[in-house]
This record gives sequence, C-alpha cells and structure tokens, in this order.
Amino acid sequence: MNEIKSGCRCSYSLIVLLIFGLIFLPLALAQGGEIKGKILPSDSNATIYVISPTQEIAGIDTISINGEYSFRLPIGIYNLFIRARGEYDNKTIFQIGVRENETIKLQDITLSRFNETGSISGYVNPPIADLKVEVKKFGGGEGGFSITSDKGYYEVKDLEPDTYGIFVRFNSTQNFYDYKWSMIDIYANSSLTGINLTFTPKNSKYLIDRIIVEFQPAISESEKREIISSFDSRIMSHYSYSRHYVVNVPYGQTSQNRVDLFKTNPNVKDAYLDGIAHTISGNEPVEEIQNNEDSAPIEELQEKTKQIKEIVEKIESTNNNGENIKLPNKNSVSEKDLDNSKKISTFYAILILVILTIIFTISYLMLKWKKRV
Repeated sequence: MNEIKSGCRCSYSLIVLLIFGLIFLPLALAQGGEIKGKILPSDSNATIYVISPTQEIAGIDTISINGEYSFRLPIGIYNLFIRARGEYDNKTIFQIGVRENETIKLQDITLSRFNETGSISGYVNPPIADLKVEVKKFGGGEGGFSITSDKGYYEVKDLEPDTYGIFVRFNSTQNFYDYKWSMIDIYANSSLTGINLTFTPKNSKYLIDRIIVEFQPAISESEKREIISSFDSRIMSHYSYSRHYVVNVPYGQTSQNRVDLFKTNPNVKDAYLDGIAHTISGNEPVEEIQNNEDSAPIEELQEKTKQIKEIVEKIESTNNNGENIKLPNKNSVSEKDLDNSKKISTFYAILILVILTIIFTISYLMLKWKKRV
C-alpha cells in the first residue's frame, strides 16, 4: 500500500511540474518590447515602416486620427521610415533600440511641408577665421556649409527640416581634433542660433566640448530631452541600443562642471568625461578616437536611408501594379514569433498530454495489479 501511495505521490509531482511548464513556456518564448509615439501634424496621414537590422520591413502602420502609432517588436535595433502624404515630406528615424518588456516612448516627430527651410548659426571656439563648417543631412547628405568670419561666426541657411550633423575638419598644421556633432534638429521657418562649437586640442585627454550621460531605466525619450535641456545642454549623439547620450558643454562651462551638475538629477544614473581612447597620429576624425562606439557615421546612415527608400518604393510600386503581396501589419514580426511560439507550445502540450496519459495508465495498471496481488 505504501508503495502505491509513493507511486501516486511521484505521479502527482510529475503532473504538477509538467502543468507549470505548459503554463510558463509561452511566456518564456514571447520576448520583446514596444515603441510608440506621435507624428505631427496628424492630418499628414503618414504610414510608418519599421525596418529591421537585416533591412527587411518588420511592421507597417498608419497613424491614428491623433497622430499616434505603436509597434510591438522583438528585441533589436530598428529604423523608422515615415512616408507622408500630400504636402508633407518623408522622414527617417535611425537606431531605435527595443528591449525586453520595455515600452520606449519616442519624442514627437514633426513632419515639414515641402519647400520650408530653416537655418543654423553660432561661433567656433577658439575664434578661427576661414574654417569650413559643414552641415549634412543624415537622410541623404544634402545640406550646406559656411566659412567662418574673423570672429569665428558661421551661418548655414536654406536647410530642409531634418536631423543634421555638423563637421569641421582641420589640416595637419592645426592642432585640433576634427569636430563632429551628430544630432542637430532643424525645424521649418526657424533659425537655430547659439550652436557654438568648441574644439579639442590634440594634447587633451578627453573631448572638452561634451560629456556622456547615462539615464536610469524606464525614463522616456521626451523626459531625457527635458532633463538635458533643463541644464541648458543639447544632445550631440546617442549610443545606439543604450541609455547613454553625448551632451554638449555650453560655452563658458567646463566638462567637469557639467558632469557634477548632471549627477545631481535623480533620473541620471551616471555622467562622465568623454575620454580619448588612444594617442592620435595624423588627422583622424573625432568619431574614431572616442572610447565608446558612437552612432553610425553619416555615410553609413545615408546608405541605410537609400536602401530603406528602395525597399518601401518597391513595395508601393508592386501594390500599384496590381500584384497581390502580403504586407506585415504593425505587429507582424511579433505575430510571426507568436505563431512560432504557438506551434512549439502546441507540440509540447501534445507531448505533455501523451506523457500524462502514460503516467495515469501506468498508475492505474499498478493499482489493479497490486489489488490482485
């Protein structure tokens, strides 16, 4: 009798373990996060394409009447291509990291109308004359340049609203590292002033015009930007798939002062100097001498943008020609993964049921055999 009870207890234990495995297996398989935000103006009827790291369309959605959108995606880094309608221009957003079980709220994206332009201006420090300050769009390389005045002033006009990079390259006789500011947002019918560029001498151990700020988890993109602007700073670049932001040091301030200031905010996990990784020989660009891997160089982003546009145009052209192709929806990648998870879960469920049936059958036969004995 004790043997029967022991066998039953063992069977029951196995049953409980198998049931728990069946319940939690789908949860373990369904990993991913969410990105959401808003496109303005909402009457642009924009369609958003999510582009995966393999340059495939991972999801498509049209904004709501309020301009809102959301995507649930597997863990990874994605680009967004925003196809506007009517009088509005397209826009590309690069390197959005999706983390497990996190919701990333992006800053509102404002689309511009055709033929609307803006400008950017400021001073270089030290005030060197006849320097070429280049401003290039991440989406395709268009932009402009300015030659600095005797006081180091520059101004670049007629820029289409978009995100730009600023570049200053020095010759071998000038004792400064080449300059790069990766993220400058130009808005329609506006003049962005006071964008002063401070150059780092080649004998410096760190880049004196910027610091690195690491934020606490679960801080939204808009909150990060609010914190940065509250300290009179701007984002210079963003390390992809991380919480690290390169932030500029305003004119008249020191890098260490900025580090100490940002550390006072409870939403900032850490802040530190952007050290130069190694001794530089020759005239290498700044992006090659930073300790951390910076956002992709502008040439790489331009190539990605070209590929993204080709993917989207091919799909839209195929649809216009009357060919019937299946497009992913806003959660297509996750649904595909979920479908695979369902198939795997179904397989394990059937397997578990078979095992349970065998266990019950064996237990029943053992009971009958014991009774006969």
